[in-house]
Amino acid sequence: MFDGFFDGNPFLHPEHAGGARGVRPMLIEDVPWHEDWFVIALMVLTILTIFSAYYSWSALKEEGQRLLFGTLGNDRTSAAEGGFETTHTLFHTLLLCLMGGLACLWYYIEVQHITLWHVSGLEAWLLLSTGWLSYFVLKAVAQEFVNWIFFDRTGRSEWRRTQSFAISAEALTIFPVVIISVGLCHSAKLLAAALILPVVVSKAMLCIRAKQIFFPKKYGYLHLFAYLCTLEAAPLYFTVRLYAKITQYLIVNF
Repeated sequence: MFDGFFDGNPFLHPEHAGGARGVRPMLIEDVPWHEDWFVIALMVLTILTIFSAYYSWSALKEEGQRLLFGTLGNDRTSAAEGGFETTHTLFHTLLLCLMGGLACLWYYIEVQHITLWHVSGLEAWLLLSTGWLSYFVLKAVAQEFVNWIFFDRTGRSEWRRTQSFAISAEALTIFPVVIISVGLCHSAKLLAAALILPVVVSKAMLCIRAKQIFFPKKYGYLHLFAYLCTLEAAPLYFTVRLYAKITQYLIVNF
């Protein structure tokens, strides 16, 4: 009476041919974001970012209100008196470098399909983050040198305050975008769009502030163009060339 029920079942009748049941196993690629050290580093960065955002939120809110609703061209004295804490600005700059390096690493592995053989994921991440760190260092040195020669102390202080706000806003915006994109989303176009938007808004704000602080006259647009080419385009070009060398190094050696 049970022959019809068990008839042809490969599990109870091994002499009968039958296919395997279940789902075909898939090999998980050995990528950095599947490693334990990446999870630990992500947790540490998240905790530090939350603390930094908490303690700098009042200064960020005040500066944002001043830029949006204040008299941007006539508050030079109040701008010189304030400013963000150096510790928060340095941490946010480092956070931007790490997120930029992580985005580049994700692009190399997922889009360019570069396999890391003789270097660890942590070493590759730090190597790529160093490229962005060189960009910020080169730009900061060039800006301090040029601004010290051509502009007064009040204008330099106001520019530092605005730039610190832009860096902090970029870091706190880009950090969750990169983490979510790398961990949950695998679309290069979505990651690029999510990164470009806050950067474009920040750069546009810095261009407006540079015009208001350093070149308030009508013919200042020509000077602003030369200023941006020297202190924005030149460090970015150097960084692009550096990443081209790093990419060639990774492809040839690893």
